Amino acid sequence: MLGVIVYRLRQRAPEVMTILGVLAAIAAIELRHGSIHLSPAAKAWTTNSNASYPRVMYDSAGERLVIDKKPVRIVSQTLGSDELLFGVYAGGRLVGASSAGLDERYSNVAQQVRLRSLPLVESVEQAVALYPDIVFVGSYSSAEQVDLLRATGMGVFRLSNFDRIEGIMCNIRAVGYAVGEDRCARNLVAEMKQRIDAISRLISTRRMPRVMVYGTAGYSEGTNTLIDEVFNVVCARNVAAEHGIVRRRTSAGLDCAELGDQG
Repeated sequence: MLGVIVYRLRQRAPEVMTILGVLAAIAAIELRHGSIHLSPAAKAWTTNSNASYPRVMYDSAGERLVIDKKPVRIVSQTLGSDELLFGVYAGGRLVGASSAGLDERYSNVAQQVRLRSLPLVESVEQAVALYPDIVFVGSYSSAEQVDLLRATGMGVFRLSNFDRIEGIMCNIRAVGYAVGEDRCARNLVAEMKQRIDAISRLISTRRMPRVMVYGTAGYSEGTNTLIDEVFNVVCARNVAAEHGIVRRRTSAGLDCAELGDQG
């Protein structure tokens, strides 16, 4: 799931993937352990895992989605939701994946997408032709396309919170709840929490290397970015953040405790 954690960074430029090398180097040099997967601490989830359908959810835009029954045909239009769906063992119900899902440079599920011969969905027409019960889109997806999808009567859920570790955990719970894989999502969160706790124990007495992300387009990742939070997790000092580079958050995003409606 490390690919999910750096999802937003992947959308910018191929060279940003060197971040993964930085994190691997930190883990190898500082901890002298094998590969370490970063994951956030779990946030309390208020939805009853045994709740039956219909289920009611609200996305980051406040849009209300009623899911009448457990989705059988699922379409994913983002790499993040591709990976999350396979992560909560709902990949077998995918009938369409994002174009990035097949790209081995970025995707952790490219092999699964290829083995299932999943069609790649980039347009409203392609999504509608698959007769999905639910479609997962991103906060960056075209508003016009999202409106058209909803106009067809299909269930559409928009994922956000790609710039915070806690938000990514919220997305795992949201996807799991939507597709009826609550237990799998909960187990995944617990496993990731255990791993990050293990990292915290290992690095608590280690020195703090100074690192920096610089893109050839002329940007760096400072405070209020996902990479800054990841650096903090592995006790690395973000040079850009120390020099006052700050990203302004544009939205509060999703609140896990408000995703489910049990009324």
